[in-house]
Order: sequence, then C-alpha cells, then structure tokens
Amino acid sequence: MYRADQSIGAVLDALKESGMADNTLVIFLSDHGAAFPFSKSQCYFNSNRTPLIIKWPNKIKSGSIDSTHLIPGIDLMPTVLDALNLPKVSHMDGRSYLPLLFGKKQTDRTYVYATFYQIFAKIRYPMRCLQDKNFGYIYNFWSDGKLAMTGDATSGLTWQAMVEAAKTDPYIAQRAELYKYRVPEEFYDFKNDPNALYNLIDDPHYGSEIKRFRNKMQEVMQMTNDPAYLAFKERNKSGRIKEFMKEENGRAKKSGHDKKF
Repeated sequence: MYRADQSIGAVLDALKESGMADNTLVIFLSDHGAAFPFSKSQCYFNSNRTPLIIKWPNKIKSGSIDSTHLIPGIDLMPTVLDALNLPKVSHMDGRSYLPLLFGKKQTDRTYVYATFYQIFAKIRYPMRCLQDKNFGYIYNFWSDGKLAMTGDATSGLTWQAMVEAAKTDPYIAQRAELYKYRVPEEFYDFKNDPNALYNLIDDPHYGSEIKRFRNKMQEVMQMTNDPAYLAFKERNKSGRIKEFMKEENGRAKKSGHDKKF
C-alpha cells in the first residue's frame, strides 16, 4: 500500500503542477493482487473483486461511495468514451456507468460475469463465473481429475506452505486437492463465505438458486457470444466438455498471454 500511495501521489502531484488537476478524470483500479491460491488467475470472489476509485473535480461528489451496483472491468472504456462525449464503438462489449458517478441508479447492475482462459505458459484452464452480491457460481471446463492447476500461485511460498501443512492437516490437504484439480461446478455463499471455503453445489437447500445461476450464466454466455456457450449448454452430453477442451488446447497454441475480463 505504501508503494501504491507513493506512485499515485506522484501522479496527482504532477497533475497539480501542470495546472490540469481540476480538469482531469483520474481512475484508479488494480490488478488482482499477489498470486495466492484461490486468488489471482481464478474466478473466485477474491479473484474478481478489485478497487475502483474515481476522482473528477467539480463532477463527482468527493467521498461518495457506491456499494450497490456491480461493475465489470469491461465497462471502463465505454464509460471513458461517455465522459468525453465521444461516440460508442460498434460491437464493443460493456456499457457506460457514467450515471453512477453522478449518484444516479442503473438497471442490470446486480451481477457480474467473469471469464478466465489460460496462464502465461499457454495451458488452458477455461473458467466462467457469475456472481451477485450474495452468491457465486463457477464452471470449470478444464476440471477432469487429471489436469492440475499450475502457474504463479503454485510456485510461491503460500502454496509451498499449504503443501507442507497438508501432510499433517486433512482439511488443508482437501483444500490443496481442490485447488489443484477443482470440480466442474462450484457454488458459494460469497456474502457469508467470501473465501469460498464451502462448496454448496450439492446442497439441496440451494437448489433453486443454483438453477437460477446456471440459467443466467447460459443466457449471458449466449448474449456475449462466449466461445464456451455451446459447450456449457451441452455440458451434460457425453464427451462434449472433452471435445471443447480439445478445441481450447488447439487455440492455446496460437494465443499469447493470460486473458481475463
């Protein structure tokens, strides 16, 4: 945090010295933090939630907080274009949240949709998540009990400590196993369980909520032309997910870095 304060402070000081401080829209948002297991490069609550602070003198009320509307990162560009009175870009996903900056309300801000494709090493781990203020549903297309999760998080000190502790602690061993191989479906009460410790996917008490999230995810995937849409829609068809992963691995050979929205 100290380093962030120094860096942002230097930028704000430079703006002030330039005389443009009162005529500049400043947007602060972050990456998804350090590469801890169940955090960065995943689709959990702690993977998707990041800071968003906006400073716009004489436009935005100082100190105001919006903890009601959910905003995905993909809405940033439409918002900036809107603030500058520039035309929309055709076929661009996302929509402006400029009205929220002025204290107004927007509809369809009750959930966010997150996707993950692959790590830097070009290993595909396609995941999708739909979450609202209370729950989160995750579908792991890659989870087949054989492919293991790798990446920055499995080379850090935290993961090494988990592996060591798992030798004597059954609960940590279970967590480490889940992180490595996952399960196809996960459902969490993020409001009461933000660290995703209890997967409720098989809990009958949440059956109606799980069904609602599955249906909504399929709707969003179709609306956004998600390449995983048909695989998710036909996920219960024998061999369909395996076929999708074969296609994904083919795409991985042609792709670059990790990609997350």
